[in-house]
Amino acid sequence: MAEDPAFPQTRWTLLKVLRDGSAEEAQSALETLCSAYWFPLYVYARSRGLKEFDAEDSVQSFFAHVLRRELFARAEKGRGRLRWFLLSAYERFRINEWRRSHAGSNGVVVEWPLRVSAEEAEQRYLQNTTDGEDAFTLFNREWARNLLERCLDDLRKEHEADGLAERFEALASVMLGSSLEGEPARLAEKLGMSQVAFRQALYRLRRRYREKIEAELALILGTTDQEVIRNEMQELCKSFD
Repeated sequence: MAEDPAFPQTRWTLLKVLRDGSAEEAQSALETLCSAYWFPLYVYARSRGLKEFDAEDSVQSFFAHVLRRELFARAEKGRGRLRWFLLSAYERFRINEWRRSHAGSNGVVVEWPLRVSAEEAEQRYLQNTTDGEDAFTLFNREWARNLLERCLDDLRKEHEADGLAERFEALASVMLGSSLEGEPARLAEKLGMSQVAFRQALYRLRRRYREKIEAELALILGTTDQEVIRNEMQELCKSFD
């Protein structure tokens, strides 16, 4: 599909690809959307009262609806954040269509890009939610968590490709605060690194992690404006308050 200069490569571009791209391009775009939004929408559906299997069917039916390209008359870059556009689209779908097509597919065959079982999704939902939280807060937090996990996974793959998987896991455990007090010194020794070298590597990992997050936010927002990206970063952090 030829690139439209008026529609730069952002996460909004995925909706254009779904609308105008080939079947292969549309499937790839759907996979990217699913990786970012499937679980946040599942959490939202559960918090709105759907049972676990109903929530799974609802979200998967919504993405089948997306793949049928019925969503795009309202999809305009610059009309707010993509996640809120998709959430409002899902809410309309949930209310107006899903109840009439409870069985799901309406004859549409979707090559489903995620292999997430209802059991796995439900376990994550129970682990990451608490009673009394509203659906919009849950959705926003799980969207933020998903973004951070994707960026961290990208870093993990980079280190694995360089043969540094063990170093990454050690550094990441310190960066994410999951290591015990005194653990950095032991990890440095285990890796054959001085404590100074370990701290320097940790600094570089933190910087690279932040760069990954900022790059992803730039894609999502469709801007390179650093102030806009910083503001979104602050909002992302507030999701965990």
